[in-house]
Amino acid sequence: SYGTERFNNKSDIDIAIIGENPQLLKTRYLEMLEELSGYFDYREIDLILSNHVDSLLKFNIATDGKLIYEKEKGLFQIFQVSAMREHNDARKFYELDKKYIDNYIKEGGKGGKYRTGPPKVK
Repeated sequence: SYGTERFNNKSDIDIAIIGENPQLLKTRYLEMLEELSGYFDYREIDLILSNHVDSLLKFNIATDGKLIYEKEKGLFQIFQVSAMREHNDARKFYELDKKYIDNYIKEGGKGGKYRTGPPKVK
């Protein structure tokens, strides 16, 4: 919510990083987190390595994220296009998840006594 009207004193700050070397990002994670927190008055920061997130989170970053820095002009735009493609490819699975949950609630949500199978794919 940082940078929006929903931001308040209790809000944390979400920062997504896309890197050429994901392994290096993993090994320097705590160091980066500590350094970044200094820039934001030591607020709680959720540091997300965008190379390792699911398509829905990538989509949210691509559509709602604000670019702070990019090594080369256009890299974030490439990320946005890629995230949109992944999101569109995964839509059928989101719909199956929703149907599965709806089936569970409708058929098996009675105290956990009943089981339900995955929805039938048409």
